[in-house]
Amino acid sequence: MKKLKPQEIKAAIAYFEEAVHESDEIISDCSPALQAELTEQKQHFVAVLEVLRRIDPENKPLTNGDLIRSMSNEKLAVTLTCPNEMGMDEIDCDHSDDKNCCQCLLDWLNQPYEPEQEATL
Repeated sequence: MKKLKPQEIKAAIAYFEEAVHESDEIISDCSPALQAELTEQKQHFVAVLEVLRRIDPENKPLTNGDLIRSMSNEKLAVTLTCPNEMGMDEIDCDHSDDKNCCQCLLDWLNQPYEPEQEATL
């Protein structure tokens, strides 16, 4: 097996980071069957990224921010607090899931980004 050069490792890391990031945007627009397949593929990409980062000569450890950026919208929806409570946006929320706001947050995460929201972040 060929030993990877540092620049090849960095290029592969960049490729898989972009693939993970883009998959979040793509998955929500797909059919449920394709969403399941792409979510599984994304999990494999995240695993490959973890391995590549371990063999990276600079060996920068995965940060909490990296972990959050690699999460799907569905995972974020069960991890984060409601945007209303975070002061990020005012969204309609019926608290139908006992004030956990998972569905409201997921709906908000799947909405297109609006630049005027940035002022509140």
